[in-house]
Amino acid sequence: MDSIIKSDIFFFITGLSVIVLTIVGLVVLYYLTKIFKDIKHIAKTAKTEADHIAEDVETYRKDLKEGEKEIKQFAHQIKKIVK
Repeated sequence: MDSIIKSDIFFFITGLSVIVLTIVGLVVLYYLTKIFKDIKHIAKTAKTEADHIAEDVETYRKDLKEGEKEIKQFAHQIKKIVK
């Protein structure tokens, strides 16, 4: 009779712990899902901004090359005037 009571207590505690662990696991999964969504949003924003920066750098590079040509032409004209 004593072993039956002990087994009932064991199964009650085991069942209760499984329920508690399941609830804790679900809460953790819920928060992990939210964190992963935030990380995905941050990564998407970073990629978009990196693309914008790359476009700006390309524009500045083109402007610099055009400015370099203008400076060379200006220097060439100065050389002609000096001669």
